[in-house]
Amino acid sequence: MLRKSLPLLLVLTILLTLPAAVVNAQEIDGGYVNGHNITGKFWEFYNNTPEALTLFGYPITEAFVEQNHTVQYFQRARLDLIDGEIQIAKLGEYIPKDSAGVVPVVVNSTSCKRFMEGENVCYAFRQFYEMYDGEIYFGKAISQVEQQYVDGPYVQYFEKALMEWHPEAAEGQKVVLKDLGRMYFDVHNNNPALLDSVDMLITHIPVVV
Repeated sequence: MLRKSLPLLLVLTILLTLPAAVVNAQEIDGGYVNGHNITGKFWEFYNNTPEALTLFGYPITEAFVEQNHTVQYFQRARLDLIDGEIQIAKLGEYIPKDSAGVVPVVVNSTSCKRFMEGENVCYAFRQFYEMYDGEIYFGKAISQVEQQYVDGPYVQYFEKALMEWHPEAAEGQKVVLKDLGRMYFDVHNNNPALLDSVDMLITHIPVVV
């Protein structure tokens, strides 16, 4: 599983091969995932989140300063370091919605539940929300269930996530999280070079994916 640390023996082997001057617990607190480093508070949060790969995906940038605080983009989310704590950015509020192509979806209210102060969450979306502690990782629903164009996918927007339902998929795999972090980055960030893979920092324990 991605968030699991490397076996102790392998970690010790790595440490013994590093110069003594750079080997300490603080400097190796991080991981190298899919071409990007995750370090410090970002790594602590990512590594300690159950099903982090499902919820956030791979990192797509290094940590950098944006709007006066440090952030790191992942495929499905952006993590913000604010006042020493990691917060999941509410990117769902800023994704453009093409209302012209949306088809209303009528749902049976008995299959729905209202979480927080948002819209109802229904059917497979509700199951997915409850399975992954949605109040923490997705926030409140900010749209009803929508179908994007006739025969298009069913979607629902949340403060921190965007869910999509695929009826043709196998049971347990019908709901997926869209790449909200990448979608927001492409719309709002004008520096695509941040997406480029970088070298692994020598003092970080790598995570092989």
